[in-house]
Amino acid sequence: MRESDSIVDQNIDAFARILTAKYGAGETTVYDSFGQNFPRIDVTLEDPQRSGEQFTTDVPKPKAAFGWTDVAA
Repeated sequence: MRESDSIVDQNIDAFARILTAKYGAGETTVYDSFGQNFPRIDVTLEDPQRSGEQFTTDVPKPKAAFGWTDVAA
């Protein structure tokens, strides 16, 4: 999950454009939370593929990115 989050962080501007376009096209559903309704935008794998955006997957592995080290028990 952290690797996926890192990829999104590295491509945040591209994802923002995809979300903005989907919202503008009315491609939303409703998310209900604690009695309130919020717009929800689902992004599928197809969305980045057809967006024409250039994405990078060249991000550090989580261990290196977060400075984790193996701890012996």
